[in-house]
Formats: sequence, C-alpha cells, structure tokens
Amino acid sequence: MTKKQQILESALCLFVEKGISETATAEIARHAKVANGTVFHHFDSKQSLVESLYLYLKQQLVEHLNEITDLTTLSDGQVLWAASIQWGLNNPKAIAFFEYYYACPWLNQEYRETVMAQVFAFLAQFVESEIKHGRFVELPIDYIVSSILQSNLVATRYILLSPKHNDEQFIALSYQACINGFIART
Repeated sequence: MTKKQQILESALCLFVEKGISETATAEIARHAKVANGTVFHHFDSKQSLVESLYLYLKQQLVEHLNEITDLTTLSDGQVLWAASIQWGLNNPKAIAFFEYYYACPWLNQEYRETVMAQVFAFLAQFVESEIKHGRFVELPIDYIVSSILQSNLVATRYILLSPKHNDEQFIALSYQACINGFIART
C-alpha cells in the first residue's frame, strides 16, 4: 500500500469514527503513521483529501461492478444493483463515508457531479439509451442517475441496519421499486 493509500484509508476510518469536520489532518497523519507534511504533499487541503477519498471509493465500487457485467439491459441493471449492495455490505465504512460526504456543508457539488459523470459514465449512457428508446421517462439523465445511486445507497444502508433483509427478494424488490419510477408508461 502506498503512503497516499495509507492516508486515504486512515482518513476513511477517522471520518467515519469522528466525522469529517471533527477530524484534523494531524490525526489522519498519526493514524497513517506518516508525517503531517506527507498528507499535504499528496493533498493540497483537507477538502482535497475528502474529495480524493470520495473519488477513490467510487472508483473501487465501479471497478468491482465492471468485473460483474456490462450494463446493457434492465436485467444487467438488477445484477449490478445487487453487486453494488454487496460491495457496500463488504465496505460499510465506505457507505458511512458517503453519507457523511453528502451531508457535509462544505461539499463541492461541482466536484461531486464531475466524479459522478466520470466514474458512472456507463450508467448515464445506459439511462440515455433507455430514454432514447422510449423505455424511460424523459427526465434529466443526471437526475435519474443520481436517483438510482441514492436509492442504492439507501437500500444498502437499510440492510446494514437490518441484516434480516439481506436476501435476494428484498434486493430485487428494492431494485424494482427504484427503476419502476423511471419506466415510461404508454
């Protein structure tokens, strides 16, 4: 593991344990067993560290999903939905961090949107195709993508809090509940 990855992993642990605003970069450096200057060698500021951690975790999620299947049909979507939930169950600190990140008052919304556009481009392309072919309602693509990702986060968090719902039926129904809102009705 590189020093940058050590810093990101330490930041994840501390942000989840204490909160983003309540965690000092000096604490992150101590936890990562690096000098405070090393943190600032890799990240210009604490906000840069937070944003880099967000990107790092989203990239890990998408790398996991890319190993599963391509997204070309709604059935593939259900497979990826379940795989994303499983990733979240295996990475509960990442899920907690995403919740902190979205609630952070100094969140750079533009950065979040840039990450979403880059990392989840495959999902935006799929949504665009579904709209073009009349299978999804004509809403802004970024709205649909954001709604799908937020619904998946909610389903994952729910299962983390209520493990008895960690079953195929709940996961399939949570996918249907999300996607049905975007299906074009004739």
